[in-house]
Amino acid sequence: MLETMLSIRITKGILKGTWAKQTTSGGPPTPRSQAGAAVANGLIFTGYGWGSSSYIPRDWWSYNIASHVWTSLSVNDQPWSRSCGQIVTTLGPNYTADDSIYFLAGNGNGTFEAYSITGFYHTKDTWTTLTSGPPARYFATMATIAGKIYLYGGQNNSGVGLIDFWVYDTSVGTWTQLTSGPPGGSLGAMAAVGNKLYYFGTAGDLWIYSTVSNTWQKIPIPTYGPSARYGQSVAAIGNLIYMFGGIVNGVASTELWAYDTVKNLWSLATNTGPQAGYSGALVTDGTKLYYLFGSSSAGPTSDVWCYTP
Repeated sequence: MLETMLSIRITKGILKGTWAKQTTSGGPPTPRSQAGAAVANGLIFTGYGWGSSSYIPRDWWSYNIASHVWTSLSVNDQPWSRSCGQIVTTLGPNYTADDSIYFLAGNGNGTFEAYSITGFYHTKDTWTTLTSGPPARYFATMATIAGKIYLYGGQNNSGVGLIDFWVYDTSVGTWTQLTSGPPGGSLGAMAAVGNKLYYFGTAGDLWIYSTVSNTWQKIPIPTYGPSARYGQSVAAIGNLIYMFGGIVNGVASTELWAYDTVKNLWSLATNTGPQAGYSGALVTDGTKLYYLFGSSSAGPTSDVWCYTP
């Protein structure tokens, strides 16, 4: 029903939803961009990133979506400060069973860490370094399907773009390298819908990976859609993948677009939202979007915005 309703609300390429800046308490975390985030049981977990004056935070937070309260988490064996990393969870937004949130460290460090939600909800917060896998990188993209974490691209320590493609099976704790991905695998964005991954490149290109056939397919660029950009953020609700921000011709964009994966149709929001459109964290609780942090010419922020489709 949700997917049908969302499709109905798209009319002639215009999104009918609204942005609202959240009034928060507790914290907030210091302003930053390039921080990852993941949603579990009504909380947004986030941390690290790139702060003002090249400061790289080493912190870990939860944000309560219902109460708008930030909580600083004291974590055992927390990874060292890393920016340009990725944070994902294999849980659904409202799942409450014990599991982990996974953090791929950036800054070319490449360590793969698991944060125990068991610890968060019970007695002890813990981080665990997992089995080695892909080479070190930053600016990679990650998305999850059916308990598996897919990682694509990024840059190595020399700034060379990577196109290798990996999957981490959380049930057995092992990495497997898959068919190489599209060219230019750094600073794009990736989201999952059904059994497919959608990778939005920096040239305005869109690639789809099928987990069934283990193949990539390039999708023709529609006449109407977002211009080429990098550093954009994406999140999926139903059949729609929302894309916010990115750098367009040297300027941080404030556009919110939605891509309909069934109709191959782009739609643009008209409601004004966040101004810090570069390298923020875009997540969803299954019904709404939440955009955290981000940067613009004015510098990074600690803002939290909510978009209601």
